[in-house]
Amino acid sequence: MDSAAIRNLDITSNESRNSLKLLQDALQSAEIKHTEDNGNVHYLDKSLDNKVLSLLKCLELTGLGYTAWKVVTRLPIRNKIGPEYIIPILSIPGTEPKLVPRDRLHPETHIYHDKAVDIHLGSYLYHDGPVDLLPGLTCLFVGIPS
Repeated sequence: MDSAAIRNLDITSNESRNSLKLLQDALQSAEIKHTEDNGNVHYLDKSLDNKVLSLLKCLELTGLGYTAWKVVTRLPIRNKIGPEYIIPILSIPGTEPKLVPRDRLHPETHIYHDKAVDIHLGSYLYHDGPVDLLPGLTCLFVGIPS
């Protein structure tokens, strides 16, 4: 069995932290593209471009695409187009968001709760395979543009 690899990276520079703060403020009034039946919210990316692109530049993630979501229910991510970064922007009070790896060959049946990684503001995660995102946070999904 081979689980997805997850790496936790810290946002350390003052410039990165300042960019994150500006994005946190912008998300409070960002346009909503749509709300799914399960309550997850997809934000209109163009309303956040200036703030997001500044943060991605600070994190040396330029050239990648992004989407902004508020995740309130468990979200399976199958990573069909390549590795991805998850950058938490805001947390939902009373929740403990985690990223839980699944098996690469059998993602529908094998999940590794013992390898779950806590998600904290001020850091971001890289993963290269199927995972489940446990709620709740508003975050960016950053990866190869589809």
